[in-house]
Amino acid sequence: DLLSNACSKCGVTLGMTKAQVRALPNETETLSVYTIDNVETWRDFIGWLSQAMGCFATMDRAGALVFRQYSQEPVDTLDTEHRFSGAAFSDYTTKYTGLSCVDLELQKTMYLNVTPDDGLTYNLGSNPFLQRGGGDVAARRRAVLEALLPIYYVPFRVTAIGNPAYDLGD
Repeated sequence: DLLSNACSKCGVTLGMTKAQVRALPNETETLSVYTIDNVETWRDFIGWLSQAMGCFATMDRAGALVFRQYSQEPVDTLDTEHRFSGAAFSDYTTKYTGLSCVDLELQKTMYLNVTPDDGLTYNLGSNPFLQRGGGDVAARRRAVLEALLPIYYVPFRVTAIGNPAYDLGD
């Protein structure tokens, strides 16, 4: 409902079905925001909301707003004959094992992590959707961390032929 309302206020189409939204982390939680929260624009609102649902927001090819989850599934493989120059791969794997969120009521940063805590920390800032509302606020924050835990990737650099079939997040 929050996402539909934001789209309506901004004059954009929501490019997701109710079933797709219900499949996201924290969809069953009661999320709310108050006028005292740090939400100055609809862009802030959508950004905070997508973050609270373990996603990022983007416009799809039809110009509709969609939330996309971070994915571990490869969308393509670029073999050497389709690269303009060779690829340079890092010698480390990037992963998230911690999450920080400013708790406005307690006026301190809360930290959630898994063991071993040997990865990056995802900083949620003072996300207003993870401050109040029904249910367990800590559980909502943990749901975002759990959505990030499967993401492992090796940073790399490559010059390759562009593919118009790629979407943001591929």
